[in-house]
Amino acid sequence: MPDIRLDADRAAVHVPSGSVVIADLHLGYEWVQRARGQMVPLGRGDDTACRLGRLVRRWGARRVVVLGDMVHGMAGWEGVREALVGVLERVRGVEWRVVLGNHDRGLAGRLGELGVGNVSWGESWQEPGWVGVHGDHVPWVPHGERVLSGHEHPAVNVGRAGMGEVRVPAFVVGERGIILPAFSAWAGGSLAGRRRALGEWARGHAATTYVACMGSRLLAIPAARLAG
Repeated sequence: MPDIRLDADRAAVHVPSGSVVIADLHLGYEWVQRARGQMVPLGRGDDTACRLGRLVRRWGARRVVVLGDMVHGMAGWEGVREALVGVLERVRGVEWRVVLGNHDRGLAGRLGELGVGNVSWGESWQEPGWVGVHGDHVPWVPHGERVLSGHEHPAVNVGRAGMGEVRVPAFVVGERGIILPAFSAWAGGSLAGRRRALGEWARGHAATTYVACMGSRLLAIPAARLAG
């Protein structure tokens, strides 16, 4: 897949269009949870803007594509809005394309009111050979094109059980496309290949390789190795 490069900062880069593609930011997570009665502590520190700005500079990106779940929800909107605007304002000089996910219900109308940055939104993102979706439902894909998706928050265990094994975010790579790890620091990660996928699209996605995000580097793991 020469037109797609993977980055250990949990992003895919579509090189021909200069697009950094990420998924599942879940901005405002703590505000939504508090509005629902769960007293999640504030002030943990969200490094989304810092990490994303680093990605944009590293790749000289012209566009940021978010494959769904830009925010965690609409509850506690003032706090969510602050987190959202903070990222849009700090990552400047790029176009934003937001693919709406299942956590983004009601966000489209709000985005139009923000007046921040060059932001568009819809149900998908397309470039020649690729379709970007959230992944909460089976996408319509033109013949021969591949899919970039989110929604699943995939992760893998690296190391030996009982001897320093750690769970890290991972890309799930197959012939039909790539499932991205969650960009959110709040996402614990769902064990790829070991737990039933959330969406029907992912359940039909046969992995050939898991690509683990190991700090600043990537580790490719054949799917057959983890299955065994």
